[in-house]
Amino acid sequence: MSSTRKQADRMIGKAHYDSQRIMQSSEKEAQQIHTRARAISVEITQTRKEITGVYDDLHSRIDQLKQLNSD
Repeated sequence: MSSTRKQADRMIGKAHYDSQRIMQSSEKEAQQIHTRARAISVEITQTRKEITGVYDDLHSRIDQLKQLNSD
């Protein structure tokens, strides 16, 4: 086999190795992003429930104040 062919085979092998490494790294990063996005979604849901609770409480207090003022 000629040295050019050997060099080409080494370059192809290295390119294949590099592409596999990049793919694995990308998959790992995508999984981390997915995990973080899921955690953020849970936080948003919890915050929404808390805000709704505060809003309901304020609304109830306003209704009570209206009742006191109308009496």
